[in-house]
Amino acid sequence: LPLILCDPAMLEQAFDDLLDNAVKFGLEAGCRTGVRPATPASNARNGRSSAVVRLHTWARDGYLHISITDQGVGIPKDEIDQIFDRFYQVDRGLTRSSEGVGIGLALVKSIVHAHDGIVRVTSRGSNQGSTFTVSLPAAIGSIALAERPLPSAQHLPS
Repeated sequence: LPLILCDPAMLEQAFDDLLDNAVKFGLEAGCRTGVRPATPASNARNGRSSAVVRLHTWARDGYLHISITDQGVGIPKDEIDQIFDRFYQVDRGLTRSSEGVGIGLALVKSIVHAHDGIVRVTSRGSNQGSTFTVSLPAAIGSIALAERPLPSAQHLPS
């Protein structure tokens, strides 16, 4: 995978928020543990379901792509465009049990944009899970890229 120029603390915050959401909303979809059991048989013996979160990374078209997929509550198609708006929350009884103020995904978007990246979400709808994909420009040995200043928290939109 290619190297990227980044502020590690900022990207850690963004991916922490995305992974936290994936586990939290996967658990709300009827799962009780955020860790995949060793085998389906041991899972059945313990009477537990598991929230499976998949990470996938690849490089294409000058970008490093990282996707996080859950099998949770999903996002209704008519709400996908608003999911990154500050203070926006999908308002269903299932998701309201995980109280938050609705700034996590807005912060993720701001951090990714500060790194000249793109964040996208896909979901087939309610109870169909979600995939969040972060695409960050790869540093491919270009002097211009190597000299680009690192983003900092002070450059985030307020």
